[in-house]
Amino acid sequence: MRVIPYTYQYTSREDATLPIVPLGDIHRGSRGMDEHLFYQTLDYVKENKTPLVLMGDYAEFIAKNDRRHDYAGISFKYLTADQQYRKVRDDFMELRDQVICVLAGNHEGSYWRFNDIDWANWLAAELGVPYCPDFAYIRVLFHRDIGKRGERHNLNILAHHGWTNARTDGYKIKVIQDMKQIFPDCHIYLMGHVHRLGEALPTSHLWVDNKYRIREFVQRYFFTGSYVKNYEAGDARDEDIFPFSNYAARKGYPPTMLGSPVIRVKPNRTDKGYQNKTPFMVKYETLDWLL
Repeated sequence: MRVIPYTYQYTSREDATLPIVPLGDIHRGSRGMDEHLFYQTLDYVKENKTPLVLMGDYAEFIAKNDRRHDYAGISFKYLTADQQYRKVRDDFMELRDQVICVLAGNHEGSYWRFNDIDWANWLAAELGVPYCPDFAYIRVLFHRDIGKRGERHNLNILAHHGWTNARTDGYKIKVIQDMKQIFPDCHIYLMGHVHRLGEALPTSHLWVDNKYRIREFVQRYFFTGSYVKNYEAGDARDEDIFPFSNYAARKGYPPTMLGSPVIRVKPNRTDKGYQNKTPFMVKYETLDWLL
């Protein structure tokens, strides 16, 4: 895992809002990939100079000797892992200054184990950003530039691609909430892999500060979406010998939830006379509201 420092400078509390977009499960090379939505997301990120956390599974990366290989689910335009990687790299190259880190997904992990190429590591190297083969612990320093010392607040984020094949949303929520058992001091937890988009139930615990006041520590959990459809209707008149299908459809998985979240973080006031339960306010949005 990697511990990654990230500094957010601001001067006015009113304007001190940091948006973060965790983006992953793109699955370039799948015939079910929603290219239009993906490029809409990249345009939004570019226009708003939004920091990115890349969450893994950037392409299918399934070699011909892999038991998962299936021409019915692969785009002939990006048939090989090398073609898929080159397109992924080109898509993110212009945004490399906004990428906080690159996580590895299970598709990159499988290709690395059986074919000796770690595509996520290559992507991080070519973008010039930290590579995280499993967890990324991101410490965001909110630094208000006033006076000699300024004002500082630390926001802790734990990100992981994900590791469950659970079908039920209840168990997926359990898995993401279990991340706090590994690093219990984080304000935000991010997980991909399950192709769900949205916020799981927050949790909180209490603590007592140096002035014997009871404080609340709230922790938020976000599934980071995807860009590949499980189901795509074909034309009944289409004589294509490879009608679209994939492993998720064959196993009867529920439809995926497309897109990426936008997580906005704003530091609370800490002046005397102000009582705040948490040091940060966190707001979740989807790009449906913003595009």
